[in-house]
Amino acid sequence: MIFFIVYVGLEISVMNFLPAILVNQVEAATFLATLSVTIFWGGAMVVGRLAAGYLAEWMQYARYLILCCTGTVVFIAILGLATSLWLSYVLIVLIGLMMAGVFGIAIVYATTLLPGSTDKITSILIASGGAGGIFFPLITGSLMDHATTTTVAFVLAGLSILMIVIILIARNYQKQLV
Repeated sequence: MIFFIVYVGLEISVMNFLPAILVNQVEAATFLATLSVTIFWGGAMVVGRLAAGYLAEWMQYARYLILCCTGTVVFIAILGLATSLWLSYVLIVLIGLMMAGVFGIAIVYATTLLPGSTDKITSILIASGGAGGIFFPLITGSLMDHATTTTVAFVLAGLSILMIVIILIARNYQKQLV
């Protein structure tokens, strides 16, 4: 549940605060800053989801999730240091590609860890994600008001590190089952 609270909160925070981050970080014009959401969702997330299932099965679910969360950490942290709009756009595409399949693959992974309870597990995890989608943007907004965009980016990257820790715990649990 914690993984989904953090993931959805992170995704919603990244998506909703990208324009503000770009305005503050690289002094982007409003149009160019809001274009970042289209790049994130319209491009990277959609394209990434087309390949996510295939890649996750090929790599194994836990490895795929660890790789995606690690990429998210790296690219969000670099975004917090970016000084160019075009570099920011490239990083946004990379962040979107990394985050694209995490939610769906994490649900599949959770249901494989706890077989026979797909309906309950899926419902609980989606509800947990909804809670994160409400809670974390409030924190992110408050941080945006009181800290630098670099600090905000590092906090968001830190949330991805927490997700990696949770996946590692789940993977160890899975190994104990075998």
